[in-house]
Amino acid sequence: MSRSVVASKRVTATLALACSLALSAGTATATAASSPFDLLFSGSAGGGSTGSVDTAVVQEIVSATNAERRARGLRPLAVDSALTGIAQGWSNVMATTGNLRHNPSYTRDMRPGWTWAAENIINGRPPESGTDLVRRWMNSPGHRANILNPDFTHIGVGYATSGSDGRHYATQNFGAY
Repeated sequence: MSRSVVASKRVTATLALACSLALSAGTATATAASSPFDLLFSGSAGGGSTGSVDTAVVQEIVSATNAERRARGLRPLAVDSALTGIAQGWSNVMATTGNLRHNPSYTRDMRPGWTWAAENIINGRPPESGTDLVRRWMNSPGHRANILNPDFTHIGVGYATSGSDGRHYATQNFGAY
């Protein structure tokens, strides 16, 4: 099961406040990383364990996403460390809580200067690969539109596995800068 949402930069103050209050219960903290793919987090809403981050799956999702774009004559997306941090933190939250839902504040956490943003989320069970997850997104019109949006320039991907049931959760955050 997966859902898609696109957010414009014109978010009202009321919505921003509501989103801020909704996430005030838990946040993720980034650790030092040598690349966006090595960005790991400690802590998550609910205090559960998410297991380790599989950076190979994250790289595979980015590669498969850019392959879909290239196949249609679109430029590849650049990996953005801020978007990666947002996506990884949210994947950790979903894996900890077992709830597949969109991050209500991802646009608030993006670095300044964005003009358009979108988020794809998905969950499943191994042995699905990163390519399998992108294939599932491509079979959904809303997710496909996000992946193939020619205005997007940057991507961040997160992937986490639930420590309780082994289900995996992935997030793609897109930005136009």
